Amino acid sequence: MAISKSQMNMQNILYPPMGIAHITKDISDLFRHQIEGKQQIIIRSSSQPNSNPHIGSITTIMCCFALAEYLQNKFKIECLVIYDLLENSPGKKFDIDNNTYQLSLSDLTDKEGEYSYEKYKGNFSFIFEVLKKKTKIDYLLRQYHDFQLLPIVRRTGIKFVHMQHDLNPLISPSENKLHIRFKCPRCQLTDKTSRHTRILEKSGNFILFESYCPNHGSYNVQLTENNKEFIDFNTPLRDILQGVLSIEEDFHTGSLSIMLDGGDWSGVWALRVFCQGLLALGYPNIPNRIFAPIITDWSGAKFSKSLYVGSDAYKYLPPEYVDFPVFNTKYGDRGIDFLYGEVTDWVADTKKFFRNYSMEYISQRIKLSLD
Repeated sequence: MAISKSQMNMQNILYPPMGIAHITKDISDLFRHQIEGKQQIIIRSSSQPNSNPHIGSITTIMCCFALAEYLQNKFKIECLVIYDLLENSPGKKFDIDNNTYQLSLSDLTDKEGEYSYEKYKGNFSFIFEVLKKKTKIDYLLRQYHDFQLLPIVRRTGIKFVHMQHDLNPLISPSENKLHIRFKCPRCQLTDKTSRHTRILEKSGNFILFESYCPNHGSYNVQLTENNKEFIDFNTPLRDILQGVLSIEEDFHTGSLSIMLDGGDWSGVWALRVFCQGLLALGYPNIPNRIFAPIITDWSGAKFSKSLYVGSDAYKYLPPEYVDFPVFNTKYGDRGIDFLYGEVTDWVADTKKFFRNYSMEYISQRIKLSLD
């Protein structure tokens, strides 16, 4: 049988070791020195459910389960995946009086009256259920609403305010500003830029903020360790909070946390915002963190949900690559089995895990295996 050009390309693909792969033969070796006495391994990740999952989102989720399955088999310790679905993410933005306001995903409804967050959550839940059955790894899907109510999160939020002069150059080098946001209690509109947010009082474990709604005027919000008012921390603060939660919960429960995110969170962000942010808060030990391979488009850019939502950015691609329900309709169980097999292959070989993959690579693999 003649070998096609695409088959020749796939046969000749190279996996040069990148960075940590030069010194790590097995991904479990990164955690072996920490495993003694641990009761559980927790893989932590998150995403914005502002669209149906695409190939990049799916492979990152699968990396969480594949790593959990791999480490559970290696160390004979129970693993759990905790995944935050961030319904506080921007759903719609408004420019009013030269300022940007937003409604979050949880505050928007579509024409059928369904919350935008709920609209996409079902497809994420479906993937998690399939992976749980496949791997026997349990998971927790957590909303941001529940995350921000955790006492350690709110205590750290208070600490952000007291230490903002030290933190701002790290987490907001251009604006030098702390972005903590609040919903208008009447219409849920939020000052996205925190332009009109002021700190009226800060004393010990009590912070009193004032924010502004262009429709309903000024309103106050308290932040204490145990109060229930909704506090929206922006992305850099939320990332640091995930690190603090990993450190604190590991200390109190005897677990070993591993934060796993897409590779776009690595590099300068990981060092400047995450590591230096935790050090500024007084945490000398940085939690474990690794990054799943990025799926890139033809130009080498990250395959991005936010770019194709409401646009034709990926119109040149088959729809199954950007919309999981279409992928699932076309390929069904064998499609999920193929993708998970691809990801487990990455986890089993550090040369394959610590690198990125183009959509061309993924599409050729799919064509050769499924079409």
